Amino acid sequence: MVFFRKKKQVDLDELFKAKYKEINEIVASGQREMDFEIQISQFELAYHKYDELLELIDQGVDYDRQHFEMLKQDLKKQIDLLKGLNYED
Repeated sequence: MVFFRKKKQVDLDELFKAKYKEINEIVASGQREMDFEIQISQFELAYHKYDELLELIDQGVDYDRQHFEMLKQDLKKQIDLLKGLNYED
């Protein structure tokens, strides 16, 4: 006898919240980091993870895309600033 599992519905809203929480944890960790190289790499990781959030918004999650694009751009500005400070040393 073969048992079939029911396919679980993916709750995109919960997935979005989990990914956003992960991004916030990465950014917070980067802000506590004293080494510029590590801080930059953590911020870059968070920057790329914003793409996952934007994809979920495109799939129908009801959040303001423009708001998260602005957060992503603010993080990019912070990365560029840190890279400038790091290369001055």
